[in-house]
Amino acid sequence: MIQRIQSVYLLFVLLFGVLTLFLLLEIHYNFETEVRFNTIYGFLLSPTLTLLIILFYKKRQIQAYLCIFNILILFLQLIVFVLSLNFTDDFMFNEMLIFLNSLGIFLLWFARHNIVKDEALVRSVDRIR
Repeated sequence: MIQRIQSVYLLFVLLFGVLTLFLLLEIHYNFETEVRFNTIYGFLLSPTLTLLIILFYKKRQIQAYLCIFNILILFLQLIVFVLSLNFTDDFMFNEMLIFLNSLGIFLLWFARHNIVKDEALVRSVDRIR
């Protein structure tokens, strides 16, 4: 499971998701941000889905579909962070959260790409047999 490069990418996405969740618990958002993504527990969806993707290492098709779904969730989180961005302050945690989410999206895309390559390799070996 850990020997595959997509598992390493997914572990980093899990780490970034947990870090984002802890940063969100430290930041007191204004009312409109909480309304946009309902509650803070909506942001818990991405790390749990990433952990589920890691655990489905034998089912590569399901992993690829869940990666796309997780990319969509992270993109929604990115939209929420961009909409709550305040340009009057020098540095806020929103910029760090935007960076972590965009990095997570790229890592999930690379993980999905490697999952699809892995599946193609397994199918080609099955054809040889």
